[in-house]
Amino acid sequence: MLHPLRPTLVGVLVLCSLVWMAPGDLRAQADTRRIYVSVLDKDSKPVLDMQGAEFEVKEGGKAVSLGDVKLAARPVRVALIISDRGTGQFQGAALRFVEAVLGHGEVAITGISTQPERFSDYSDSVDVLREGLLRIGRRAMASGASAQLVEAILEATKDIDREGYRPAVVIMRNGGEGPTPVRAETVREAIRRTGAVLYAISTTGTQGIQRGNPTTPATAAGVAQAAAQSEVQEGMLTLGTILGEGSKDSGGYHDQVVATTLIPTMQRLAAELVNQYEITYTLPAGVKPNDRVSVSSKRKGLTVRAPTRIAN
Repeated sequence: MLHPLRPTLVGVLVLCSLVWMAPGDLRAQADTRRIYVSVLDKDSKPVLDMQGAEFEVKEGGKAVSLGDVKLAARPVRVALIISDRGTGQFQGAALRFVEAVLGHGEVAITGISTQPERFSDYSDSVDVLREGLLRIGRRAMASGASAQLVEAILEATKDIDREGYRPAVVIMRNGGEGPTPVRAETVREAIRRTGAVLYAISTTGTQGIQRGNPTTPATAAGVAQAAAQSEVQEGMLTLGTILGEGSKDSGGYHDQVVATTLIPTMQRLAAELVNQYEITYTLPAGVKPNDRVSVSSKRKGLTVRAPTRIAN
């Protein structure tokens, strides 16, 4: 004889199984994405009055239906990396950048003479960040050693992603980078996985340390010098790919400027970063996600910076 409560328990179990399955079913029906984009006018100033209907977003070459489009309310979380070999030349421009970001998020400061050194952890405290900025003044310069910028970028991706924030990696560099065992795609994938936007500002004439001479005789010493130079060139190719293609992937850019324009350059960068738009969109049911995206504006004369590759 069946217990009188058994049908009720069976019904509850069935209902619970349906509720438990619902989230998975919904994910199968629709995939919602969130991306951050910048819109600039002809003077490189942020445009703040864009409407959702003025954007067109495609994933894998196919137009998608936009959901919410608004100026981003989430604070930024910026990994500021100063690769100056100890010269202190970026201190003033870094100060102006941090001032512009304060009130909109938090910043961590890393300085590189040779090896990366965290000068201040992520903070929105004026006192904490002031201490970090003081430490990127003139200090012991690296002599003959290579600045480990690629390693610093990869390290930044390990703790930049935090729930409720918009991550960004901002680099200021004057060269001096050399060999690295890290592959460019490893760093690009790490950036893509965090959803961070990558910006890089290099001073005019920036290049890596050059070792050896292409015309060195084929002696044992000459071969060793040629091998060292080849390593440096490979390292610079890796860095160039990260700063060039990697920044475009993320919706950022790599720019080369003269030292006298560093302060306005960093102020414009900060204004662009804190005034991003947040766009959500949903893939139609049954459409396979793609890591290639494009965002354009139907309003003429504007520049849109948006990620071109996203994490699946």
